[in-house]
Amino acid sequence: MNFIESFKSMYDVGARCSLLPCTLGSVAIKESDPGSNFTDLILQKSGINFCGFSSALLKNLSQMTSVRSSYLKDFDCDGTVIYKDASNDEHNLLFVELKSTFDTEKINHALNQVVYSFFKFYCISSVCEHFSLDDFSIHFIIACQNFNGFVAKTGATHRIAEYSELYPQNPLFRLLRKVVIDANDETSINVKIKDLFLEVNKFVDEMPINPALKDKNITLTLKRTNQYGDSTATMNL
Repeated sequence: MNFIESFKSMYDVGARCSLLPCTLGSVAIKESDPGSNFTDLILQKSGINFCGFSSALLKNLSQMTSVRSSYLKDFDCDGTVIYKDASNDEHNLLFVELKSTFDTEKINHALNQVVYSFFKFYCISSVCEHFSLDDFSIHFIIACQNFNGFVAKTGATHRIAEYSELYPQNPLFRLLRKVVIDANDETSINVKIKDLFLEVNKFVDEMPINPALKDKNITLTLKRTNQYGDSTATMNL
């Protein structure tokens, strides 16, 4: 893919330091917190050459975000992945964050991490050759531990029901309801970025952001480990 090569050439220092080891058909996103009990999410798709970057790629960019804006936060996610699907010639851009517990507040913060990572990635990519947002399908992936027993699941269910009533327009709680009620280990919804609610207490649609970003369709996915205590989860793309 021409964009990947131009990106790695433009950011030769940062890309070299953050480039993940990729094998044909899979890439591993690692939790950046060394104390986490959930350490790896394996993304896999047969025949795909992945290009993956660790959290180091987008770290410490406060001078272009929070230092100069009350809207933009210098949050980063655990990994960024780019790949081209040969079956339909589609380019895919994934932002991935891992959390060690199924906690609604932490999952909400994870959403903020992937959204702001996308904003930062867009800013630094727009100066590269062969980059066009229209060429990419965008995926926000949050992976976390499964429920730690019946009590934890019951508590999460009550909180999600409460938040869903308080914030009926927030698509994250719609996703969480599907996870809890349908008991799926992996659930996705399709939304526009402008419909996401961030920790600045605003929907993206209320922020003075480029309409091309606001109106971009994304796939938001929540992935749980098979059972509580698993250090690794696998997700088929």
